[in-house]
Amino acid sequence: MERWLKSDPLPIKFKPSQIDEENGIIRDVVMAQVGPAKGHECWLEQGCIEQLVAYDRKHHGEAGLKARFGHPAMSDTTMGKQMGYFRNFRVREGDAVADLHLL
Repeated sequence: MERWLKSDPLPIKFKPSQIDEENGIIRDVVMAQVGPAKGHECWLEQGCIEQLVAYDRKHHGEAGLKARFGHPAMSDTTMGKQMGYFRNFRVREGDAVADLHLL
């Protein structure tokens, strides 16, 4: 018999002012932060965060960077479907932050 487990949802940490429901935008989504990169066995330093934001501004500024549920080539169980685009890349309090424009 196959059994499915359901995890409890994570608490929402967004303020109502960060969610633009009419336009499908979640503002100030943290894309990366200083510290361990979960699942990648490496440590991200502040310089890396700043370079990431500079790269994203240069190469994905207008069109945006695809936002997915997971890395599509990582495994067979990863849900790699696109959910939107990250735009308006910036460094805020040491974090790489962007606005998520949902499809």
